[in-house]
Parts: sequence; structure tokens; C-alpha cells
Amino acid sequence: MTPVFSDGCHILIHVWWKFKLSKRSILCFHHEVYGMLIKIYVNKDKNGFYWFKSINNKGLSTQEIGPVKEENVIGKVLFSIEKKFYDSKE
Repeated sequence: MTPVFSDGCHILIHVWWKFKLSKRSILCFHHEVYGMLIKIYVNKDKNGFYWFKSINNKGLSTQEIGPVKEENVIGKVLFSIEKKFYDSKE
């Protein structure tokens, strides 16, 4: 399965992401091990950590991602533009 967001695509992120989170929200965050990730929001635990799951089945598991601190969440993904739509190299 290929990634939903490929290398080189542009994404628009809404930084006021906390107001409308649902179990289908896709968020961008900085992970201490894996760097910048885009994943589906699962929940916020009682300690204030956010939990995520991969968009596709072959991605990182929720346990591999682990808890994410609120300050590492960058924003909610609104939409993306694939590189093939703006790359003028033909």
C-alpha cells in the first residue's frame, strides 16, 4: 500500500486544531524518533498525551508511535496537493 501523503507533496495545516478533533482527524506532529509524521488521531489520555494510528495498514502501529505531547502537535491537515500537480518538469 502506498502512502496517502507522498514525499514532496504540499499540505495545508490548520494550527487551531484543538477545536474540532474527531476520531477521523488527520494531524501533523513532530515525533522524537521518526521526525515529522502525519497520522490519524485516536484519543487524548488522562495524562494529556495524544495517541495516533497510521492511515494505512502497513504504517507504524499506535504502540510504535507511542504517546505524543501536545506541544509536538503542529496542526490538523486540511488538504494536500500532490507533487505531480505542481511540478513543471515534463
